[in-house]
Amino acid sequence: KTGTAGDENGNTDALCIAYTPSVTVAAWLGPKNNEKLSNATTGGGLPAAAVADITAKTSDINENFQYKGVEYVNIDKLTYEETGEILVCPDTVPERYSFKGMFLPDFKPEKQSEKLTSPTPTIKLLRQENALNFEIEADNFLTITVTDDDGNVVFKGNSSFSVPLPEKTTTYYYTVSTPWIAESEARLIATITTKPDGAPTLPDDWWIE
Repeated sequence: KTGTAGDENGNTDALCIAYTPSVTVAAWLGPKNNEKLSNATTGGGLPAAAVADITAKTSDINENFQYKGVEYVNIDKLTYEETGEILVCPDTVPERYSFKGMFLPDFKPEKQSEKLTSPTPTIKLLRQENALNFEIEADNFLTITVTDDDGNVVFKGNSSFSVPLPEKTTTYYYTVSTPWIAESEARLIATITTKPDGAPTLPDDWWIE
């Protein structure tokens, strides 16, 4: 914890205090005779640097130290860095996309990250002169697999792609997987059926909202 006291004419006190399980260290910086120091002199400057140096030299760093009465939860790093929202994600999500948060049991977050547990990319199907163009907007960790109703893999990847116009009415199935969601558990996110001219087919109840 740092602290600074003074006014617009200068500071009179700059301090920092810190502790570990084994030591408590405090540092104070001030002028003689209560004279004024520069307003640039703060507790986060020299006092904090001194406390950090002393603490590092007098404390053993225990990488396996565990706090009592707390629980560790895997947090969605992407959403946290984008919005500050704390969302839970599976422990299998790599550190590139997650981090461990430490919480008291009564304050442990429960809301799941849809971005990492139920990712839903945006896929648009557009007809071109002689082809169907699949426009895909997806996070770079997603793998999208598109198969037709004959079981053929039409596309597998993360970018937009095109296929020739089908010779018959064809249904395309979209599934999504990630490095931590096995392909055998890939989630079906959409199906689109097109006619040979590339026009989509409509369900019988298309007029019902």
